[in-house]
Amino acid sequence: MEKVPVKVCIGTTCYLLGASKLIDLENQLPEAWKGRVAVSGCTCLDLCDAEGVCNAPFVKVGDTVVSHATPISVMAAIADALGEPLPQEALS
Repeated sequence: MEKVPVKVCIGTTCYLLGASKLIDLENQLPEAWKGRVAVSGCTCLDLCDAEGVCNAPFVKVGDTVVSHATPISVMAAIADALGEPLPQEALS
């Protein structure tokens, strides 16, 4: 099974607007998802111009862009990509 790719933008704007809270996302994943999700950081997703800087931080889950990304909103997008409900442990 192919892992769901999760790319966290850690460019300056995204980092300052909250991506710093997303860097450790892999360690926050529910146990059932570990090994099924590949989290990586990238210096820029080039979304600030297209989506607007005020919508940062940005994360891509597969081909889905998550703006105003938070750990919960990213995990919801991961659940969608896996075709599963969001585990209760992801909300804590």
